[in-house]
Amino acid sequence: MTERMPVVKVQHASGRPDEVSGGEAICHRPGPELTPKNRQIEVDRYDVLYFERDFGKVHKVYEMSELRRQQAVEATCRWKGAGLLDIGCGRGEYLTLMEKRRNKGLKGPFTGIEPTDFNSSRKNVIQAMGHDIPVPDQSYDYVTCWDVIEHLIPGDEVNVFKEMRRIARKGIGMSICSTPDKHAGGTLHINLRPSSEWTRRLTAAFPDDAMIVFHGLHHGTPIWIITLA
Repeated sequence: MTERMPVVKVQHASGRPDEVSGGEAICHRPGPELTPKNRQIEVDRYDVLYFERDFGKVHKVYEMSELRRQQAVEATCRWKGAGLLDIGCGRGEYLTLMEKRRNKGLKGPFTGIEPTDFNSSRKNVIQAMGHDIPVPDQSYDYVTCWDVIEHLIPGDEVNVFKEMRRIARKGIGMSICSTPDKHAGGTLHINLRPSSEWTRRLTAAFPDDAMIVFHGLHHGTPIWIITLA
């Protein structure tokens, strides 16, 4: 018997179709083999980037852009409950903003997961990779992951999706960029796929009573909000 694909309602909050300008023409290219060694190689690249003072002509430092911060907060501002876990928190920009909004309906703890040691001095950041997060099942109401999946070795996103589903009680927010990001002669986005393909993969990864909401575009990056039963 053929296994039935989960049915997930996709609502386009922006009124646009599920596509990225130029993104549908992207051809997925095989990335590095999914091994512990290659995972660490990718993490080491970002250990260097976070300490660079001149990342490039557009970004002076490697950080979450101001526009992305605003969009992430806007997409999750109606969340109510206790506990937010941000996977791949980087410099912690989103966590800091959400902590300031703790009186708006979402209470702490506000915890970050970051594989590099950039945030090792922050008490609310756990140094770990997204495929193996050392927190109990159903321990946070919400889990977020902003512009991280495209940096993972292809195939590893399945493991991260499983961790999100294991940890979150109420909902998940994420963005996945579908455009290249060149740096130092290489590409940082090693897991590029069109947004329609990511939507298909998300419908397979999350339960059939979830809702995925498409919130618009930011340099070719959709936002999905997944509400769990």
